[in-house]
Amino acid sequence: MKIAVLGATGHLGSQFLDQALDAGHQVVAYVRNPSALTPRKGLTVVRGTLEDVTALTDALSGTDVVVVSIMPRIKISAARKPTDFMQKHLPSILAAVQAVGARLVLISANGVGDSAAKGSLPARFAYRTVTKGLFEDKRLSELALKTSSIDWTVVLPVNLK
Repeated sequence: MKIAVLGATGHLGSQFLDQALDAGHQVVAYVRNPSALTPRKGLTVVRGTLEDVTALTDALSGTDVVVVSIMPRIKISAARKPTDFMQKHLPSILAAVQAVGARLVLISANGVGDSAAKGSLPARFAYRTVTKGLFEDKRLSELALKTSSIDWTVVLPVNLK
């Protein structure tokens, strides 16, 4: 299988990249900084930005699945402040994924959207305070994903550290 990873230099994206390569998949890492990745068999590194839909579409060409594991680089103390990071970048990602006919797997977070109500009392408090801005941005981007015509899956991991 040919898999593209957006966010391949981040904590979760790099873990996913390693496991996909170890399983024998071909992986395309679309990144801002190619020198952050070590060359490996089966890995193609493409430099680009999420704003460049043409370059992103070219990089995703021939992929079966696009894994999106991106988030803004913020300190946890700023996670409660409003952000539009995902809302800003998801439309270009969706356009590129639709153009190449791949499936999209969006790595979100437990506590986003409907999953927030299932958390413990301390977790629900954190979702409404500590991570409020970040999670609201993710929730709104997931709503946009649900109205798209592509095949998609949202993953809501609980703890990534």
